[in-house]
Amino acid sequence: MNAVSNPSGIGARVLRKEDARHLAGKGSFVADIPAEGALEAAIVRSPVAHGELRGMNAGVVSPGCRVFGHADFPNVKPIRAAPRIPGFRSSDFPPFAVGKVRYAGQPVAVCLAPTRAEAEDVAAGVALDIEELPAVVDGREAAKGAGPLLHETWPANVYIERVVEGGDIDAARRAAEIVVAN
Repeated sequence: MNAVSNPSGIGARVLRKEDARHLAGKGSFVADIPAEGALEAAIVRSPVAHGELRGMNAGVVSPGCRVFGHADFPNVKPIRAAPRIPGFRSSDFPPFAVGKVRYAGQPVAVCLAPTRAEAEDVAAGVALDIEELPAVVDGREAAKGAGPLLHETWPANVYIERVVEGGDIDAARRAAEIVVAN
């Protein structure tokens, strides 16, 4: 398809207009726009998949730089997905880990500084006190309740459990031209 035979443009080849300026090093991005007084941010993330977060030490922080964790935002409520779906288990999703980390890379703190390099340096200097716990590594076993629970109040590591019934599966399988099985 091309733009002439397809006036909607869907599926048509579109000429790229930005390539020349980027290839010549003359492209500009939002990060290139100076914003007076704006600070750069770097996120401190959990290095472990599962653990008790006992504390954090920011170390020596340069003037003009700051480190913020969960305790610095007492009025920020966690996100909570709570659809009205039978079998769905809700859990809080705070902006920063609270008491426990549940996945590698979970945000624990944010470091603000005048430059990106300074923010990254501050983040690299933050020491996390995390007691590593056994990680959930097998989804099928975790769904059965085996292994560690990420949410202690749940019977297993399953967010939603649904049974969908309808039709005659065995008849459909027998009538199918192709059957994929393991």
